[in-house]
Amino acid sequence: MMNRGDRTGGLSDLAHVLAHYRRWSRKLLLPAVVLLSTTLCLADGVPPSTPPDGDGIGGTGVHLAEPEGFGGTGIVGTITGFGSIRVNGLEVQFQPTTPVDSNGQAMPAANLGIGQVVVVEAAGSGQQLVAQRISVSYPLVGVVTRVDLPHRMMYVMGRPVSIAGLPVRQAARLATGQFVRLSGLRSGDGVLHATSLAEAPSGLSSITGRLTLGAGRQEVAGLKLEGKVVDAGNDEIVAEGMWNGQALQVSTTRPAATAQLWHAHGLSRLELEGFAIAHNGNLQIAGHLVGVDATTGFAGGGAQSFGKEQLVQVSVKVLTDGRLVAERVQVRLPYHGAGQPAHKVKTENDNEHSDNGETGARPHGATLENSGDRGGSDSSGRSHGDSHGD
Repeated sequence: MMNRGDRTGGLSDLAHVLAHYRRWSRKLLLPAVVLLSTTLCLADGVPPSTPPDGDGIGGTGVHLAEPEGFGGTGIVGTITGFGSIRVNGLEVQFQPTTPVDSNGQAMPAANLGIGQVVVVEAAGSGQQLVAQRISVSYPLVGVVTRVDLPHRMMYVMGRPVSIAGLPVRQAARLATGQFVRLSGLRSGDGVLHATSLAEAPSGLSSITGRLTLGAGRQEVAGLKLEGKVVDAGNDEIVAEGMWNGQALQVSTTRPAATAQLWHAHGLSRLELEGFAIAHNGNLQIAGHLVGVDATTGFAGGGAQSFGKEQLVQVSVKVLTDGRLVAERVQVRLPYHGAGQPAHKVKTENDNEHSDNGETGARPHGATLENSGDRGGSDSSGRSHGDSHGD
């Protein structure tokens, strides 16, 4: 017969065993639940999280083909989320050691933010992507020369920028004289459609785009350049220097990250976001031709809609001979110019109004809010837009 002391000791031992069991069961159960939920997501073809519109190329329900014997994936698009980085509906993993740069200058991966347009070279395809290099594109860095809130436009070094995609409260704080750094996509009419905006210390200005020459002038996206500039043909360049109020006095030029991507070896796929238009039966996007054939799938608009420029995401197969063929084209939204009627997009010189009354009041000491989809942070706690300097 067990006495009272024996019973007390036995209950204590049992409680110890049960507590030990519960601790270990929790450790074993959590990974099992995570593994099961991830397996179910992948089995359904749905990534663990999806971009806001849910229909990006390579996103929900779209599984990209495996490379045919070589290479990885090149991506140009806007960061829409984290959990790694999400670009064009694709989840791209990266490591703390992954090289990250901004307009050619190294930057911490922690400075990546929603709304930034990035150029990514990644190993793998589909939802199994690991970034080998990430470059943040800032096509325009310089002083704000005019703000036109009624038309959702601003001008940087005289060049037109649509701010229709930025939060209203952020746009309301813009003012002439601010030095800003803009990420976004440029349409064929020269308008930069801003997806991310941040104030930057005054210093060197820069513009990214293809160089055009003629009549003794050299320009990128309509901005006059002075000084020696190397012609890169159809590839984009970054021209950097001091803006004198009329032209950019160029001190350095270098290939843009997009140019490096187009010439990268071993890529079997490209996932591109940008403005596209029909050209001799093909699509022209970012100055390059992408073939369209009977197997190309269209969503949001058919091939006939590309008589006018459209904002698209395109999933491209790179053939072994270097030719590009579109597998899927997703029209993002109809394009009628940067917040303007379809007939004309104004340049700064076209408008006779002054800036008075067009810019929202900016409280003393206030800074521009983080940009991106709507400011603040996403569920991962990462900031929207450019909350960090480079």
